[in-house]
Amino acid sequence: MGLVKIAIIVLDVLKINCKYIPMLLNNKYQGGSQTNLIGIGGFGRVYKAWDTLLEKYVAIKMVTIEGAKIQYNLVEEVKKAATLTHENIVRFNDVFVLKGSSLTGEETETQVGVMEYIPDGDVSHLDWLSLSIAEQKDVILQILNGLEYLHKHKIIYRDIKPSNILIKRENGKIIPKMTDFGISKTL
Repeated sequence: MGLVKIAIIVLDVLKINCKYIPMLLNNKYQGGSQTNLIGIGGFGRVYKAWDTLLEKYVAIKMVTIEGAKIQYNLVEEVKKAATLTHENIVRFNDVFVLKGSSLTGEETETQVGVMEYIPDGDVSHLDWLSLSIAEQKDVILQILNGLEYLHKHKIIYRDIKPSNILIKRENGKIIPKMTDFGISKTL
């Protein structure tokens, strides 16, 4: 395990709020700790990073499993989501696993999923009252179109909530994008 990763783990365990610790994941994704933290979920954290080969921002979802295995598997989530191509579903670009050990000597596995970076927050941050009725309908219909696409592909999206519907603004249009397929079910 590299010194940077050990430093991040130690600072995280000690709850020290560091400004920026640079890291390079998989010799391709450059980012930092706390300053690039986008969100924290039930199983992991999501960070903003720079793809040094494609020269664009990406979102990195990291789930660390220590000792006993947890029920969540990010690699399986990415496999499921990687087959989906729809305007209203966040695209995954890459997945890999980092092996190491914790400070107590237990083996750890950090699963890393790389997805498109959506900079405009989630639907709970939308100012719905400032949108016209036509714009409100359009956002809702896009979400329903994404759900219909999933159902046609025999995927039941079981975690629909505002924080899992991200917002992308493109040419003045609001595009909702569903993310987090960890508890979805394939029929």
